[in-house]
Amino acid sequence: GTYYEHDLYFNKNLSIIGQENTIVSCEGKSAFTISNGNTVVIDTITFANGSSALKNYGNMLIRNSSFENNKCSIISISEGNENYLNITGSIFFNDMETAISVENTSLHLGYSLLANNALAINRTGENAADIENNWWGNTVEDSEFDSNLLNGIGLPDKYLVLNISANSTNPT
Repeated sequence: GTYYEHDLYFNKNLSIIGQENTIVSCEGKSAFTISNGNTVVIDTITFANGSSALKNYGNMLIRNSSFENNKCSIISISEGNENYLNITGSIFFNDMETAISVENTSLHLGYSLLANNALAINRTGENAADIENNWWGNTVEDSEFDSNLLNGIGLPDKYLVLNISANSTNPT
């Protein structure tokens, strides 16, 4: 089902596992904030229509989830600890500013799809980053895979690019 949730704060370790078609509509706000020192696992949930769907100040593992029509899907900031953000098998689509923003946080992004985002990844800090084996789609203003998709991180060695265009015609 669809849940209209926002501004939920988690200050303990937990797993949030959705069932088929579990959607969190963020109503223009953040759905979840994870506090420093905690680990949250998110699995099989769609987050839509948020300012920043998830704010991570701890550790986060995201699997098989979707992020659609957010301003920024995930913001992850380390506050002095060596925090991580690990994302696999997920989809980031139509983010207006940035799909994933990390600051002083180790990032692993694999086997995921990023398409039609203004910027796929914005990274500040020197923490480890692994973005291999993803499927990159068109950005909002650029159909080529280059540094316009990424800020503060180099291009991956192993990836696929999906460029989509359509030309509709009326049958006679």
